[in-house]
Amino acid sequence: MTRLEKCFRVCYALIMAFLGYGLATGLMGRTFLFSTSQTVVLLLLLGVLFPLRNVIASFIDSHQKVFSKFPGILTWGILLFFYLPIILLVINSFNASRTSGTWDGFTFKWYVQLFKHREIWYALRSTLLVAVIATAASTVLGTLAAIALHKYKGYIQDVHYCLVYTPLIVPEILLGIGLLLFFVAIKVELGLTTVIIAHITFCLSYVTMAVLSRLQDFDNSIIEASEDLGASSWTTTWRVLIPVIFPGILSGGLLAFTLSLDDFVISFFVAGPGSTTLPIQIYSMIKRGSMPLINALSTLLLAITFIAILVYQIVMNKKNKV
Repeated sequence: MTRLEKCFRVCYALIMAFLGYGLATGLMGRTFLFSTSQTVVLLLLLGVLFPLRNVIASFIDSHQKVFSKFPGILTWGILLFFYLPIILLVINSFNASRTSGTWDGFTFKWYVQLFKHREIWYALRSTLLVAVIATAASTVLGTLAAIALHKYKGYIQDVHYCLVYTPLIVPEILLGIGLLLFFVAIKVELGLTTVIIAHITFCLSYVTMAVLSRLQDFDNSIIEASEDLGASSWTTTWRVLIPVIFPGILSGGLLAFTLSLDDFVISFFVAGPGSTTLPIQIYSMIKRGSMPLINALSTLLLAITFIAILVYQIVMNKKNKV
C-alpha cells in the first residue's frame, strides 16, 4: 500500500466518522452542518465510492507528472484571484458606462471629471499633509523610544514597552473611540490637528518595533570602542548608532507613511469639519454611487505606485553595477 493510499484511507475514515456523528445528531433532533437527509445521501455516496479509493490513488501515482504541476496551477489561480479585481478596476476606469456590468465604449471622461473634482484633491492634500507630519514625528519619537527600550532596563521600561506595544494589538475601532473620547474630555476641537495626533499615536508603535528589531542585532562593542576613542555621547549616537540602525529607521518611516495614507477607521472618528482625508472622501463617494471616479482615482494611485517602484529598481540596479 502506497503512502497516498494510506492518506486516502485516513481521510475517508475521518469523513465517514464525521458524517456518522452528524447522522446520530440529526436522529437525536439536534442541529448539524447538514440535514439528516443530506447526511444520509453523503454516506451512501461515500459507500459507493469506497471501492474506488484505491483506484483513484493508483491513478494519481501513475500520473505524477501531471499532478506535480498542480502546485504551480494553484499558485497562478491564487494570484489571478487576488489581481483580477484590480485588473477589472483599471478596465472599468475607461468604461463609458457608470456601471461595471456593461461596456459602453472606451473613454477618458472619468479622468477629466476626476481632475475637476475639488473635494478629492483637497482630501488628497490633507492626507499627504497628515502623512508627512505624522511620519516625521513618529519616526523621531519611535527611534528615541526604541533606543531607550534597548539601552535601559527596568520596571519603568517594561511599562514603556507595554504603552508602545498596545496600539499594535488593540483593534483600530477601539483606538479611534478612545482617542475621540479623550479629545472630547479635554475639549479639543476635532480637525486636522486631532487627526495628526491620532496618526502619530499608532504610527509611533510601528516605527519603534522596526527600529527595535534592528537594535536587537546591534553590536554594543562598537559603542564602547567609540567612547574609548574619546567620542562624546552625541557624536557616538550620530556618527555610529544612527548609521547602523538607519535601515530600520527608514523601513519604519515608510511603514508609518503607508499606514497613515491608508488609515480610515481612526481618521473617521477623530476627523472634524474641513479635515476629510482621502479614505474618508472615497467612503462618502461610494455611498453616493460615484464608482467611476473611484476607479479612475484608484488607477492613478496604482500607476504612481508602480512608477515609484520602477524608479527605485532602476536606481538600485545602477548602484549595484557601480
